[in-house]
Amino acid sequence: MISKLDIWVKLGLVSQTKSRFLAEKMMYGSLREVSVGGYKYTLNLDSPWVSDKGIFYGKPLVMDIFEISPPSHVNSDYFCEVYISWYATDIPDWVSKIDLKERKHRQIKRASESKARPFEKRLYLIFRDKVWMLWDEKGKQSLF
Repeated sequence: MISKLDIWVKLGLVSQTKSRFLAEKMMYGSLREVSVGGYKYTLNLDSPWVSDKGIFYGKPLVMDIFEISPPSHVNSDYFCEVYISWYATDIPDWVSKIDLKERKHRQIKRASESKARPFEKRLYLIFRDKVWMLWDEKGKQSLF
């Protein structure tokens, strides 16, 4: 497990700090608390590619708008569905330093190939405060 985290530590996306904690261990026929040394791993929030939401590996850019539905009036709001294609831009150089053949990096690999094979998505817009804004079923605003 530690060797799998080392690449992220070397890239500066994850911080590694030495720590000690208490753990139960069977000793001489009974459980005893012992002090165990190890490492604590956290996201490196000082990196420009890391936030409390995770690690960023590019920004979305709309490539094409395929379809826009006519606005629908529901209760006191207007809604519209938009079908678009998009790809990831500004992919950082650290992406080239990881093994994209590993299955766990599939999402990053897909983003790096997205200009040639763009993503497609249906977005829902709501008309509020005299502007169209993103909407999802929970009322939260989200883009990609």
